[in-house]
Amino acid sequence: VYGTEAVVEDVFGPVENVVAQAVDYKTITLTWDAVEDAQSYIVERFTAEGEWIEVDTTTETTYTATGVKTGKEYTYRVTALNGEETATSEEVKVTPMLSGEVELSIAMNGTTKFDLTWTAVDGATRYIVYRKYSDSEWKKILTLGKDDRSYTSKEMKPNTYQYMVKAARYDSVERVQTNGSNVVEGIVGAAEMK
Repeated sequence: VYGTEAVVEDVFGPVENVVAQAVDYKTITLTWDAVEDAQSYIVERFTAEGEWIEVDTTTETTYTATGVKTGKEYTYRVTALNGEETATSEEVKVTPMLSGEVELSIAMNGTTKFDLTWTAVDGATRYIVYRKYSDSEWKKILTLGKDDRSYTSKEMKPNTYQYMVKAARYDSVERVQTNGSNVVEGIVGAAEMK
């Protein structure tokens, strides 16, 4: 009997090459290799309570999860079914994040102010503007809403200033941010100050 069971296990399964990908900030897809003689597949997700829950049963070799939380890690596994026999894959993990980069531009507004403009990032709910000058560290100067694409600085003293913008999404316990835009530079000269 033991030998028969070993042969069945060798013939049926396991589910291999399970790939989990974050398509965007709110969508995950799973794909896997077809298992010979499999009648269907069960997709399970590991919960915060430490349990596996079934999220889908399919005859396909793909699964799509929508409305997931940005910045949260998800763990999945896939089980192939064939009558009384089952074969389960290894666990795969994936974390949906904001994708796309903020492209930042700067222009002088008169002689002592700067106009910043930037591109949108899909799924962002906030844009965070950072500034530094001379040998200072980056400092967050303000947070703007999802529809804001520009910022005009106050009157600046003579110095060389650098700006950067991060896109953010407040969709989970942590605030998920992009790595930051390109860095732009603006100069206010002493001779230009009145």
